[in-house]
Amino acid sequence: MKFFKKVWYSIANVDKYPEMATDGFASALKYLLIFTIVATVISGITTVSMLKRTKMEELANYVEQNTPEFTYTDGNLSIEGEQPIKFTNDNNFVYMVIADTTDKSDDEINKYEDEIKETRKEWSINFKR
Repeated sequence: MKFFKKVWYSIANVDKYPEMATDGFASALKYLLIFTIVATVISGITTVSMLKRTKMEELANYVEQNTPEFTYTDGNLSIEGEQPIKFTNDNNFVYMVIADTTDKSDDEINKYEDEIKETRKEWSINFKR
């Protein structure tokens, strides 16, 4: 008897139980294994989909609440408010964005790059523990 037919009988046709019971232990074990795999895959896909949607909503809310007003015209980005603006994930460093549209020297810009590199190094050390 095919797998999906067994699933259908186990749900909708209780009269077929004696016939399914004569298939033996190996067949029942195979049925249970396939059923568990199918249920796990369906459950996993649903969970990943929900987590992905939740994380995207969380990110959108974070950006909406924590991003200052900005404009981009003629190739220039203008940000209102105090600068630099730093976006990081405080729980576990996955990303860092630093926005600063004020005039900076190369040395000051390099300090931002060094900060990102140092934070990335600390994160990778914590990740390996």
